[in-house]
Amino acid sequence: MTALTALRSRLHLELISRILLAALGGYVLSALYAASLSLLPVLSRPDRVMTATMLAFVLWCVVAIWAFCARRAVHAWLLCLACAVPSALHLYLGGHLG
Repeated sequence: MTALTALRSRLHLELISRILLAALGGYVLSALYAASLSLLPVLSRPDRVMTATMLAFVLWCVVAIWAFCARRAVHAWLLCLACAVPSALHLYLGGHLG
């Protein structure tokens, strides 16, 4: 395998990783935050769910943009994982943080 072929395959893997982060990672992160935000007792239940859903859609768009703006795909993945921790923890504890 020549150096050019190795570089080309690495770039293809990085591009596939970014596409997966933008599509699937953004969906998972936005679903986590939608579920977590809908448990906070700030508004009435229908308003909470609607607000959480709209904010989750914005978050998905931000993750999709960040997936391709990050310098390296690994940095984008790590940031998404770090952002998922508070929401996952809130859901794991049953929404008792709010």
